[in-house]
Amino acid sequence: MADRVGRLALLAMGEVGKEDALRFPARGLLAVGLSPSFLLAIASSGRAASPTATTTVAAVPCGDVNGDGIVDVGDALVVAQFVVGLRQCSQLTYPEACDVNGDGACNIGDALTIAQCEVGLVNCAFTCGPFTCPSTTSTTTTTTRPSTTSSTSSGTTTTTIPSGTADEIHWTVTGRTSVTVDWRGSATVIRYGLTSAYDQSVTAQTPSIVPFSSSGPFWEASITGLQENTVYHYSVGDGSDHTFKTPLSPGSAGFTVYAEGDIGASTTYSAVAPIQAMIAAGRPDFVLALGDLTYADMNGLADVDQHFNDVMVWSQDAAYEPAWGNHEWGGPEDDLRNYKGRFAFANPVTDPASPSMSCCGEDWHWFDYGNTRFIAYPEPWDDWGHWYSLMSNGSGTGIMDQARADPNVRFIVTFGHRPAWSTGYHPGDPTLAGYVSNLHATHPKYVLSLNGHSHDYERTDAALTGGVTYVTVGTGGGSLESVHSSGCLWQSCPPPAWSVTRYMHFGVLKLVFGPTSISGQFICGPAGGGSNDITCNPGDVIDTFTIQ
Repeated sequence: MADRVGRLALLAMGEVGKEDALRFPARGLLAVGLSPSFLLAIASSGRAASPTATTTVAAVPCGDVNGDGIVDVGDALVVAQFVVGLRQCSQLTYPEACDVNGDGACNIGDALTIAQCEVGLVNCAFTCGPFTCPSTTSTTTTTTRPSTTSSTSSGTTTTTIPSGTADEIHWTVTGRTSVTVDWRGSATVIRYGLTSAYDQSVTAQTPSIVPFSSSGPFWEASITGLQENTVYHYSVGDGSDHTFKTPLSPGSAGFTVYAEGDIGASTTYSAVAPIQAMIAAGRPDFVLALGDLTYADMNGLADVDQHFNDVMVWSQDAAYEPAWGNHEWGGPEDDLRNYKGRFAFANPVTDPASPSMSCCGEDWHWFDYGNTRFIAYPEPWDDWGHWYSLMSNGSGTGIMDQARADPNVRFIVTFGHRPAWSTGYHPGDPTLAGYVSNLHATHPKYVLSLNGHSHDYERTDAALTGGVTYVTVGTGGGSLESVHSSGCLWQSCPPPAWSVTRYMHFGVLKLVFGPTSISGQFICGPAGGGSNDITCNPGDVIDTFTIQ
């Protein structure tokens, strides 16, 4: 706990890395969308919050943006959501109470200051500066820029800011020098550039597969010709500034990936929002979503749209790389069009056995990032036979064959929904386990496989599971699934020798890819969601491992 409080203090004093500041401009102490209970858990180390003595603005205390009569982390949350575009200024109950740091704006600095007050790091006697919601009628800005000629004179240009709003914003890596951004709303133009001056733009198109979870409209913008390993700023319509980053150069190390599966929507599952906030706070390069993204087949199509708004706390600044699960295609109300229509992939593959409702390819995909090849695997429409046939062949041209021969690829990682090894609610699949073991035998770079489906966390001993470490991370927010309601929550107790660590608790998996090793941590999330077999505080690291 002490190291987390120390990190909070560093963030509170603004001591964050330059690249983090560039990639996550709206994240200081808060990960936007962070639930009040989670923020207090990592910030206050269990002690009571300081009394909130405040000065007043009009009829409410300075800082009481949500108008509940007190200044607390709930106000910091509302301000942070406004900063990243999840709330409009008109949706703030008392916007005039926002500018607690007196800089004339309502921004992440105000959210940070309110949160610091909550945990006793600053005095809560705020005097608000004058702030009102800005007019939305202006559509032009005037900036002075250097001339593009060889002279030293400068010129004045007028830039028209595209109109329109957007939500459900997320992006995927589609190549070493390209990304694709998807969203819903009236905005049709995305501006981007090396700074927030945005010197380039792309007009989005209607995706080839149109989601039907709501009336939309849905948009997809393919951005090409980028520099590799480079941070770009972007804005969708007249929205706030965010960043995307192209992949590290081949062979490079030093990137962070988070993984979660079996997620859902915050309107149905209370753990979804704090878990997504944990991911946002970790500032990953990208997130692997291990299937069963929304559970809209059980809970209604509105949960599709809510899910893609829930993940915006990280998906505007980190790539969203999913695999499909059974709940994306197995129900009568929802199907894969709602997901395939929201993503573009680097190397999409069609599984000829996928059901007709899935439509149009993109049944799984693969991509390279730095020193690692990431390969999704599909649902077991043909027991993975087609997928397995594309991994390796006699001519050495399979997807894993090429990675084996590439000196820039140090690791091969697979990710999907169904488990090969599991003592959770859904047992492991021996066919999948056999394929993976065979592939590792001829492709020793293949060292890690990630999955969901069983709503728990479990890690295997690679020496006892065919040379590959398997990690089940079905802990992204959907209700936990214990085999028994009391006593032993698993298929068997004690666990078999191959099951090194297992927990029935929400959380997320963090992976750091180094030059010669992969370091993993399972980070405790909120309690509840069913029976828990471990007591931990949100943010605690409860499992660590290294793969070399």
